[in-house]
Amino acid sequence: MHDLPCYREMHQQQLETKPALGLKMCCPALQLPPEILEQIFLFCLGPHSQAALNPPSQDSAPLLLCQICRYWRNVALSSPALWSAFHPGSYPTPNNISMINLCLERSKNYPLSLTFPRASDPNRDHVLDLFWAHMHRWFEIVFDAEVELASKLLALRSEAVPLLERIVFCYQHRTSDFQPLFSVLASLASLREIVCPDANYFPKAMVYISWSNIRYFAIYALIRGDECFSLLTNSPRVEKLSLFRYTNSSSNLSLRPILTLPYLMKLYISTAKGDTGELLDRLILPSLQSLDMHPPRDNKTLARLGARSSCNLTHLGLFDETIPSHLIPPYDPTVYVKLPCVQTIRSLFIDQAVTEAFLRLLIWDPVCHRDNYLPFLVEISGLFCYSADGVLSDMIASRWCKRRTGNLPTRLTFAKLRCLRQSFMTVNGAWKLLPDLSLHDQDSRVLRDIAGQGLELDFSPGY
Repeated sequence: MHDLPCYREMHQQQLETKPALGLKMCCPALQLPPEILEQIFLFCLGPHSQAALNPPSQDSAPLLLCQICRYWRNVALSSPALWSAFHPGSYPTPNNISMINLCLERSKNYPLSLTFPRASDPNRDHVLDLFWAHMHRWFEIVFDAEVELASKLLALRSEAVPLLERIVFCYQHRTSDFQPLFSVLASLASLREIVCPDANYFPKAMVYISWSNIRYFAIYALIRGDECFSLLTNSPRVEKLSLFRYTNSSSNLSLRPILTLPYLMKLYISTAKGDTGELLDRLILPSLQSLDMHPPRDNKTLARLGARSSCNLTHLGLFDETIPSHLIPPYDPTVYVKLPCVQTIRSLFIDQAVTEAFLRLLIWDPVCHRDNYLPFLVEISGLFCYSADGVLSDMIASRWCKRRTGNLPTRLTFAKLRCLRQSFMTVNGAWKLLPDLSLHDQDSRVLRDIAGQGLELDFSPGY
């Protein structure tokens, strides 16, 4: 203790004689190794596809990172990945071109994610020339498929774009004939992902092209069952498929032969008017691991798919976008929880209110007086919980259980639940108001205790 004043005096002298050392001691972020700091900077950008859609700004990464201090600026300037995803922006001509040149220079040889300028951009020709000079580095391109640009893209060849893996189409200017462009894109050996984000338009020509190299499709526009079936028939190596506005086929899809997609691992299918079972009943998916779907009208559809495919799911998501998520859905989620192909899931997402019967079904019974389900479940989310006091917390506690002996399931690691103030359910076709669904005292007490023991618990209020 007698040495403490001497230590303080020496410490103060260090701060006065070496300001940089004092700054580092006061700011832990300045002590991070550049490799770790660079990874943190990359998280500031978000996904490459999102970064490519945002014009560079002094108020956001990466330009903002260069204004904090000399150390951060040096790290940012020495990280090519930070400068590899950008949008041409809407700047006066000199600033626009100079910013693009700056990003291209700082990105060095790193693969590029680019958004092509639209026809209305006064710098368009100059910007496209710059982009084309670096086409050997294209990794992702986002563009509006209007006539002039589509014609320019017809000259693409695999050897000229060896890194191009992802294309995002927009359709602000809809041309009548996409067939030649799609034929060229399908021939690119490196291309793996195609995203069509326009919710109002889907180019029908896409379904008639052979996409032998494509691994992922994301289609936001309305697509019929027969069109989707044709697209999948021509995409034998597809691994992920996202359909955001599926609708029923214009013809009888049951007359089509069963289609096997041996590599499809992840399927997302949403519909507002159609029946997802129409498509699922025509597929065999032996590699399927993740399924997010609007439940089919026939609740035995998933059972048939699992039996045909012999697949073991690791994730199941159920949602019904035709009704608000705080309402009791017309489908019964307990049917899916009992299926053999679902017993291997580790993640369950149900974006709807669930009843007490569903929660009781998930309570784990270690002495096996009844059947137990979902033994490997570690994440559960999305639920609006409607139950008597103690049922919800019993379910969570039975899957958390501190003592890991005997017949116990894999321990939960994450639960995101929502509590309702009120809800409705259908009774003989009419909506009926349910009682107050605020979190009960026992549930609240037990869940807080479990969260204190280490469970990552997110319990947010509902309606």
